[in-house]
Amino acid sequence: MTNSNLIDFIGGKEVKRIYLFDTDTTLVIEKTGFYTVICQGAGASGGARNYSTQQSLNYSGGAGELKSDILYLTKGTSIPITIGVGGASVSVAASSNAIIDRGNSGSPSSFGSYLTANGGNELFTGGTVSQSVTSISPLPYLFFPPTSIGTPSVYGKHGQQSIFSIGGGEAIGGVSTAGSGSGYGSGGGTACTVGAVPAISGAGANGIIIVGALI
Repeated sequence: MTNSNLIDFIGGKEVKRIYLFDTDTTLVIEKTGFYTVICQGAGASGGARNYSTQQSLNYSGGAGELKSDILYLTKGTSIPITIGVGGASVSVAASSNAIIDRGNSGSPSSFGSYLTANGGNELFTGGTVSQSVTSISPLPYLFFPPTSIGTPSVYGKHGQQSIFSIGGGEAIGGVSTAGSGSGYGSGGGTACTVGAVPAISGAGANGIIIVGALI
């Protein structure tokens, strides 16, 4: 990201310091003032199916929720940061004629009690649309929706893309493993295999939290 992107993102105000968190930790505020906080929840995984002939599957992994706010924080305040974990992949054995029609939801990312972005839903049915952005005002412009990975077949579905990255691609026929969500917060694809090919869905991507100290 560039500083000019950040200035656009926060409505023209300068950013003194940027913190990026992709693991759980605690942030101790160094200076009293205003901070912009962006929380990205983790993505969900897709479903999996195996059958003797090619069948379809409705649910891929949804992207995690995106939330942001501008907060006034006091020096010395300790804020626990929790990063959402992507939904785990699911699988069915080869030649099993079995189905797990949905994967696992992603878990939330939270900035103390100030801001929480929920994890993605395992019942996503779109596959190519951009992530829904919730409570993003007044910070809409830092990250731009990524390019879609293309249109899925009639049998499987792509994971939902987040504002940070694309979702995982589908796996059908003789391809066993679907793509996992990439970057942060995107969903995993479905796996719909035939015969002696196991079906392994794509996992969801973990979340992230970004904190910018405003001058």
